[in-house]
Amino acid sequence: MEDTTGTTVKDQVLVGVDGSENCARAFDIALAVAKRRGWSMRLVGGYLIPSLGYESGPVVAQNYEKVLEDHARVPLDALAEVAEADGVDVSTSAVAEHAADALVRETADAGLVVVGKRGRNRFAGRFLGSVSAALAAHSHCPTLVIPEKWETPDPTKLLAPRQEQPGGEDAEAEPTQLLTESTPPKPRG
Repeated sequence: MEDTTGTTVKDQVLVGVDGSENCARAFDIALAVAKRRGWSMRLVGGYLIPSLGYESGPVVAQNYEKVLEDHARVPLDALAEVAEADGVDVSTSAVAEHAADALVRETADAGLVVVGKRGRNRFAGRFLGSVSAALAAHSHCPTLVIPEKWETPDPTKLLAPRQEQPGGEDAEAEPTQLLTESTPPKPRG
């Protein structure tokens, strides 16, 4: 496992990692896509450092930051082991910033980003989480948001059971086909 940032690899599935059940579902789908396409995986977890106040001193603040980073690395390392055991190249990064900001930045180097609908923060109720909403609005690559209670016996199937599209093609093939056929937008200017 390698900790790198700023790579130019587009044949890579980016996954937001926070240790939640939704993250685990997203990881399973991302792993299936990476294996099917022969892509690598990039696992990114963001954490925020709250203000401790002046009286805590720099040593306490430094130790607190290390504890937060170590805590963020636990699910990253666990999922990286699973991907490596499945023969997928994987890199990880725990970053001291909001996960949405980190993931949007990392999408510039990814072919697909996969996240759960919501992570650990349950405040949003039935709405999208802040990370998935930010990615849907600002991602530089296709974004796949896995619903909260979605279960499938086969993680390679990205949609509901077979249904016919108006043109006769299977709905299951549509997301993969669209991703394959899409071309990056040409730079403006």
